[in-house]
Order: sequence, then structure tokens, then C-alpha cells
Amino acid sequence: MLWDLLDNDEKAKVIIRTLYHLAKTDGSITDIEFTYLVHVGKKMGFSIEDVRKIMLEYTEVNEILPYDEQDRMNVLYQLLFMMDADKNIAEEEEKALFHFGLKLGFSEYMIKDFMAIFRKHDIDDLPPEAMLDIIKKYQN
Repeated sequence: MLWDLLDNDEKAKVIIRTLYHLAKTDGSITDIEFTYLVHVGKKMGFSIEDVRKIMLEYTEVNEILPYDEQDRMNVLYQLLFMMDADKNIAEEEEKALFHFGLKLGFSEYMIKDFMAIFRKHDIDDLPPEAMLDIIKKYQN
């Protein structure tokens, strides 16, 4: 099944499940990670109960991911922010982010550069130009 065959609700559920998968790779989901899932879910039209239901129904990650550049970048950003939400980037989270980044079609070096700025900065003090500079560096 391809991304374009999914309706908006199904696409949003795939993204929530993907973020949930990343959040739980280190063995637990912190309150702040759950809060971030709810935040993303609300932006996609889900209630807190909808997000909980998606989490409870989770069996495995569905790797149907977007291939439109803007959608891929949005998913990568959400994954990066989820990885750093609890301000503790575990090795398992880095591996999962790297896996999804490659599946989204981003280069290994671009993903490593994004991870480096998230290791260096907290979400609250992340300079927006740092992320844009990485994008510019890898766009041809």
C-alpha cells in the first residue's frame, strides 16, 4: 500500500505510530514524550483519547511513509523533536531515528548532522537557522 492511497486520518495514525515507536525504543515513554504525542495528535485532529487508542492498538510500526519532500521533512522534524523531547537521547532512539530517516530517503550524513545539533542544543534553544543550514547543505 502506498502513502497516497491512505486518507488523511490513516496518514496521521501512521505518523503517531511512528513517533510512538521511536519514543518507546528506550524502554519507556516519559510524560513529556506522551505530551508531545498528544500535541502532534491534536494538530492532526485527534483527541487525547484517540492518541491513547492508537498507542494501545499499536502492534508494530507501519513503514508506509510519505515520499513528497515536504511531507518527508515534516515527519523527520517530528521524529527529531520526539527523540529530544525528554532531553535524554538514548542510543536506541538514535538508531530508530537513523532507520526512519533513511526510509524517508534522507542521506546518512544529513541525518547525522541533524542528530548532532539536537545533541548540542535543547529544543528550547535550538536555533532555527541551524536546521535550515543543514537542509541547504544537502539540497542540490
